[in-house]
Amino acid sequence: MEKKKLSEHTKRRLTIRGVLSALIIFILVRSIVVGNYENAFVCILSLVLFCVPIFLEKQLAIDIPPIMEGIIYCFIFAAEILGEINSFYTLIPGWDTMLHTLNGFLVAAVGFCLVDLFNRSERMTFRLSPLFLSIVAFCFSMTVGVLWEFFEFAADQILHTDAQKDFLVQNIHSVLLNPSGLNDVVHEPIHSLVVNGKDWMEFPGGYIDIGLIDTMKDLMVNFIGAVIFSVIGFFYVKTRGKGRIASSLIPVVRNEKEKGEGQMADFGKVVENLKKRGYAVQEFATAKEAADYLNAAIDGMSVGFGGSATLDRMGLYDMLSAHNTVYWHWKQEKDMARKAAMQTDVYLTSANALAETGEIINIDGVGNRVASTLFGHQKVYYVIGENKLEPDFEKAVERARNVAAPQRAAQFGKKTPCVVSGNGCQDCRSPERVCRAMVVLWEPMMGMDAEVILIHENLGL
Repeated sequence: MEKKKLSEHTKRRLTIRGVLSALIIFILVRSIVVGNYENAFVCILSLVLFCVPIFLEKQLAIDIPPIMEGIIYCFIFAAEILGEINSFYTLIPGWDTMLHTLNGFLVAAVGFCLVDLFNRSERMTFRLSPLFLSIVAFCFSMTVGVLWEFFEFAADQILHTDAQKDFLVQNIHSVLLNPSGLNDVVHEPIHSLVVNGKDWMEFPGGYIDIGLIDTMKDLMVNFIGAVIFSVIGFFYVKTRGKGRIASSLIPVVRNEKEKGEGQMADFGKVVENLKKRGYAVQEFATAKEAADYLNAAIDGMSVGFGGSATLDRMGLYDMLSAHNTVYWHWKQEKDMARKAAMQTDVYLTSANALAETGEIINIDGVGNRVASTLFGHQKVYYVIGENKLEPDFEKAVERARNVAAPQRAAQFGKKTPCVVSGNGCQDCRSPERVCRAMVVLWEPMMGMDAEVILIHENLGL
């Protein structure tokens, strides 16, 4: 399974990134051969920029979704290779506008990701609301956009480049043209313009504004890109664990073990220990493969669901409802669905934490989810992503109490001390408390089949 995981990871790296890198290397070699060292420098810069996503993943212990990673690579290629070397900025109308819009989107994503990482860190003592988090991301994007315009202006003034592309103007509106010196705007159409003896109305076609319009246009489209991503980010935090669009664009945090050692969790060890404890175990590289397996395994039965962002993201409710009788209080009337789900043939849930030693830990507020893992069903499936895995029992309990439970409370809009302080479980007496019971499963309950579905992806809270 590790080899399969590695091959898929490598395939992701070698698709868009590999093809674009090969094209850049070809252009680099050609530029050196023909003596165009300026283009060669742009190619080298592009290859360095291609390494940035990998560097950030390792340094910040995050996983950039393939779609977002592909957008980043295409943006770099479009801006540097197509835009600069192949002159798309001047040959294709709107090319610069498109890229500045995308730049606003991407920079907002970077700002959102950085603040979101701090927001979810156990070491931070603050928690930002979804609205404030989106505002920070928007401001970060606009600030970077302004700094970039400063850079272009400095390059034009000092190096005499044309980074701030010029626009032709046929009308001038200015108080400087008012002979009375009053603050009244004079509107003057340009009918003739001669510079150094050349008629500029014939070519290039008017007065050159020297980059002002280009700068404002760039900032406006940067604004649009920043707003779009900030809205996406708002709903991502508001409904943490839900939404396919947001989850395909926003990086996720790897588990603490990967942060400390840069290694994947020891799935072989946990599989071995789970089997020793009496669980059936299935491993899958992706959530889709796991969903397809469960959809085939569960047919013509009554099925109950526990509250789970993992199950929701996998789309199992719709898949199983097509050929089973399914009850889930997230999709149906709560009281009826909770009670009906406790009497079904099969029950599906996830876990708040799984120790490599084999203990499964779940925390609950109402009790229907943990109760169904203990009694009343022919079989229980535990669907668990790799982010839930911890090296020992103590770390697993710590994760369930200080990571999963506070995130669930925040998702439900609770104002419990763990959410407000951001310092993990306070063992509070709040009426909104969602962690009212904790169940540790050492082995499957007597008379009940139990199967653990392990997925090599980060899923749920």
